[in-house]
Amino acid sequence: MAATQTADNRIKQPAAAKRQGRKKFGIKIDWMLLLATAVLLVFGLLMVYSASSYNAQIKFGDSGWYLKKQLTAAAIGAVGLIAATLIPYDFWKRKVTAFLFWISIVLLMLVLSPIGIESYGAKRWIDLKVFTLQPSEVVKVGLILLMASILYKYEKYLQNMLSFLLLSVPTLIAAGLCAIVTDDLGTAMVMFVMGIVMMFVTCPKKKYVVLLVAIIALLAVIMILSKSYRRLRIKAWLNVEAYADDEGYQIMQGLYAIGSGGLFGKGIGKSTQKMSFVPECENDMIFSIICEELGIFGAVILIAMIAILVWRLWVIYKQTEDKFGKLIIAGIMAHIAFQSFLNMGVVTSLLPNTGVPLPFISYGGSSIIMLMIEIGLALSVSSGRTSQAGQQVMPVIEFTRKTTMFGMLLEIAANIPSLIRTKPAKPQKKKRPASSQPKNRSGNKRPVVREDKSRGVIYYK
Repeated sequence: MAATQTADNRIKQPAAAKRQGRKKFGIKIDWMLLLATAVLLVFGLLMVYSASSYNAQIKFGDSGWYLKKQLTAAAIGAVGLIAATLIPYDFWKRKVTAFLFWISIVLLMLVLSPIGIESYGAKRWIDLKVFTLQPSEVVKVGLILLMASILYKYEKYLQNMLSFLLLSVPTLIAAGLCAIVTDDLGTAMVMFVMGIVMMFVTCPKKKYVVLLVAIIALLAVIMILSKSYRRLRIKAWLNVEAYADDEGYQIMQGLYAIGSGGLFGKGIGKSTQKMSFVPECENDMIFSIICEELGIFGAVILIAMIAILVWRLWVIYKQTEDKFGKLIIAGIMAHIAFQSFLNMGVVTSLLPNTGVPLPFISYGGSSIIMLMIEIGLALSVSSGRTSQAGQQVMPVIEFTRKTTMFGMLLEIAANIPSLIRTKPAKPQKKKRPASSQPKNRSGNKRPVVREDKSRGVIYYK
């Protein structure tokens, strides 16, 4: 009997060892997040073809021209997703993150160079000969990684207002340059919300975040009122019918598409508004074509799919114990959720017109590639969400040769309030020990004359 049990154990042990090996060295994938991403991506490819086939046939003589471009971008994005999943997310805590962020800022500035491509009066793309790139999409990923890195390292400095403002500098630089250089206020708003959400979940003093949001909102209003075409967009938003022939034309045609779709829509490929009526129907306005072809039912299904993806990111955020990983997820979640809300709000005329694509759905190679890289980062965090539980160590910043200039500025800013409030200490008199004898001017002990033990008194000379 014993021999039989020993033989059984010998047979089971290798299988158990293999299972343990797979658990130890394998990659744990959040299949629900990956499935939600795949469903949105496939649905987006289908709707890009449906919305763009008419215009593609007229412009290029190939109804699948936009679809082929989008498929190529999706394939590149899939490679990026796999790479971002396989790279341990701890890697992005290093200084390479700051380098990547500033590279993306340089790419953003290149839109002003001769390789910048102008479309509809604004330069937002650069021509790299092999392909065109929208640098603002690259900046979003760089901003998420840089903000997660610096907030993880310098979290303790958020107790001070000046340090809080210094930590918000990357967000303000990215959003400000996007609004000024590319004249894209919508994308700038998305970047600002991404950064401010990451600071909100980290900063213990929420009033600092509220104050910064109020200041930036005031600056945004000033920027809107400073440009005549932006003021005209606000007027068109408030009264679409009065501006239906100029600034309100795109929104008006989009509303026609939404209204004509009814409950269940006209059917895939049967849209009439895509036939040169709705401008950018395969890009920013694709949600209106979805409503026309699939109706309110299809729109609700799409919103539900995006909500499932955001919910899954929220679950990963709650289950992640490492602060750096939580910050990455917070940035990705804010990006997808707010940009989706902004796009649908503009198309349905709930918000003033501003051009931002619908994540995973709208045509745009740069957007698809960067979004899939973000999902890869989320999968990387999810796969290692319990690997570093309780191991976060906050660095102590000191003025050494290796101290960065940013760290020195934070250290100084954090100590300014304490320096202002601190009063000079008053010199304290040294108390004489009870057991010690008094000394004369020469420093020698004074001789005892007599001692009255009954009264506990000692008489000195």
